[in-house]
Amino acid sequence: MFNVGDRTFKTYIDFYTYVMTRYFRRVPPIPTNIYLEVMEDVETRLKVIEHCQFPAIINSLANDENDAVRRAARDHEFWELLGRHQDILGFARSERIRFAQIEGHVNIIVLLMFEDDLEVLEQVIQNPSISVKMLALFIHLLKERGRGRKDEQTLEMARRVISSKRERILKVSTIQKAVQKIQNEESKIACIEFLYDDDVEIRKMVRAEMQSIEPNQLARFIRYVLKSHPFRKYINQFRVVSELLQLIRVRSDLHHTRTDYLDPEILGPAMNPKQTIADFMSQHLHERRYQLLEKSGEDLTNFDNILLLSTCHVEKDSTLKIRAAEILSLEEILNLVNDPSTPRRIFKQVLAILEHHPKKEIVEEVNQVLLRESRRMQESLNELEVSVQAYFDIIFQSLGYHQINSYRDVVKAIQTTERQLEKFGELVANTLMDDKQKLDSLFGKLKENLNNRADEIYFDVSDKTIHELQYIRSLLDEINNLKEMSLGNMRPGTPEDLESSIRTKAQVIWQSAISAYLGRIKDLVEMVCRKLAKIAGDQAAVETEISETTKDLESDYKKRVSCNLSIQCSACVKRGCAAERFLEEARFYLHELFDNFIEAEEEPAEIAAQN
Repeated sequence: MFNVGDRTFKTYIDFYTYVMTRYFRRVPPIPTNIYLEVMEDVETRLKVIEHCQFPAIINSLANDENDAVRRAARDHEFWELLGRHQDILGFARSERIRFAQIEGHVNIIVLLMFEDDLEVLEQVIQNPSISVKMLALFIHLLKERGRGRKDEQTLEMARRVISSKRERILKVSTIQKAVQKIQNEESKIACIEFLYDDDVEIRKMVRAEMQSIEPNQLARFIRYVLKSHPFRKYINQFRVVSELLQLIRVRSDLHHTRTDYLDPEILGPAMNPKQTIADFMSQHLHERRYQLLEKSGEDLTNFDNILLLSTCHVEKDSTLKIRAAEILSLEEILNLVNDPSTPRRIFKQVLAILEHHPKKEIVEEVNQVLLRESRRMQESLNELEVSVQAYFDIIFQSLGYHQINSYRDVVKAIQTTERQLEKFGELVANTLMDDKQKLDSLFGKLKENLNNRADEIYFDVSDKTIHELQYIRSLLDEINNLKEMSLGNMRPGTPEDLESSIRTKAQVIWQSAISAYLGRIKDLVEMVCRKLAKIAGDQAAVETEISETTKDLESDYKKRVSCNLSIQCSACVKRGCAAERFLEEARFYLHELFDNFIEAEEEPAEIAAQN
C-alpha cells in the first residue's frame, strides 16, 4: 500500500498514474490572473475549487486572503496529493538537481510534473525510481500536450532516457546469467566488461550479483582479471580492480575466513594461512592499482591515461593521490580539458570525475570550466543560425524570386483595390457606369499578365536556370547538414559523444532559423515541381505522380518525427517542423530532377532547347 495524506493507493505506480493523468501540466484556457479576476465573490471561488483541475488555480486559492477559500483549496484532492509538497520548486537550481538525483516518491513526481529547467528535468527522468512504465506515461502525456519548443526538447530527452533504461534492463538479465556461470570464459569476459561500463548503476548491479559468489570462484575470477584477461586500456582494468575492492570491503564472510579455505592452486607458494581472504585479495588488487597508475604515467598523450590519473586524484587512498599528483597535477589536468582540442568524451568524463573531489575549490573550478564550455557551445549554436540565414539569402536571390515577388506584390495591390471598391459598389457603379466593366477588365488583364510572367519564371528551364538549380541543390544539402556540422565545430569526437540536450538544442535552433523561410521554401518546392513536370514531358501525368509522392513524403516524415496530427503540414502551426518537412521535399525533388532527367553538365542546354 502507498499512503499520501488520508488517501491510500495499492502501489506507488497507481498513485503516479492517477495524479499524472489528472493533473499533468494542466493549464486554464485563459491566463491564470484573468481567470482569478472573474471570481470576485467567495461563493464563486468555493464552487470553482469544487470542480477545478488546474493546479495553478488551486495553488493560488490555497493562499487566498479568505479563510474559507484557503481551507477549501487545501482540502482539494490536488493539494492533498501534491500541492503541499511543492516547496521543492522554490529551491535553488543546484538543490533541485540534487533532489532529482536522490529523492523518490512524491518529490520526484512534483519535479516531473512542474519542473521546466531541462537540466533538472533530465536528472529527474534518469532517477532509478522512475521506471520504464512511468516514463512511458510521461512521454504519452507530453505528446498529448505538445506545446512549444521546450516540450519538444523534453520529449526528445525522455525518449533517449527510456531507451537507455530499456537497455539497462536487458543488461541486468545478461549480468545475472553471466554471474551464475562465472566459471565459464565467456561469462568472465561479460562480467569484466560490465564492471568497467560507463554506467555507474550497471557496475553497482554487477557487484550486487557477485555478493553471493563462492570465495573460491571469486578468487579465480580475480586471478583471471589480474593475469589472464587482455585489457586494451589501463583505465578499464583500473575500474574493474576498484569495483572488486569495493565488493571485498562489503563481504563480511571474506573478512572472517582465512586463506586456508581457498584451493591451494589459487594461493600459490606465498600462502599465509593466518591471513583472511579479504586481506589476501585486497593486497593483490591494491598492488595492481599502483602498477596501473605507474604505467599510465608513461604515456600522457593517451587520453584514457588522463582519465585514470583523474580518478586517482579523487581516490581515498592517499598513496595513489600523492603519486598521481607527482605524475600530473590537478591544475595540469584542468588546463588540458580547457583546451578545445581535447575530445568531448574525455572532457565530459574528466569533469564528471573531478566533480566528486573533496576540495570545494576544485569543484568550483570544475563548475567554471563547464560554464565556459556552455558559453562556447552557445556561440557555436548562434553561428548555426547565422549560417542558415546566409544560405537562404543566397538561394532566394537567384531563380528570379525578386521578379516573382514584385509581380505578386502588384497582384495583391490590385486585389486589395478591388476589395475596397466593392465596399462602395453602388457609388462606383453610378460614377463609372460603363467604365466599371472596362476597369474590371483592365484589372483582370493585369493580374493575368503578371501571373503569366510569374509562371514563365516558374517553368523556365534555360541553361542558366538549370545551373542555378544545381547550385541550390548543393546549398540545400549544406543547410540540412548544418545542424550536425555546427556540433562538429565544438570539440573533436563522434556525434554520440555530445549530450542529447545540446543536440536537441541545436535541432531547435536550426528549425527556428529555417522557420522564418517557410513560405519561400514552399514556393521553392512549387517551382522545382513545375520545372520537373515540364522537363519530364507528360506534364499532367507527372503532376499526378508528384501529388502522390508528396503525400508519401509527408506520411514518412510524420512517422519519423512521431507526429500524430491529422492536419497537413502546410496548415500546421509548428513552423519549424513544417519548414524542415518542406525543405526535405525540395531536396528530394531537386535530387529527383538531376538523378533521373539531367545526367551531364552539357545536357541542361539541350533539354531547354527541346522545351
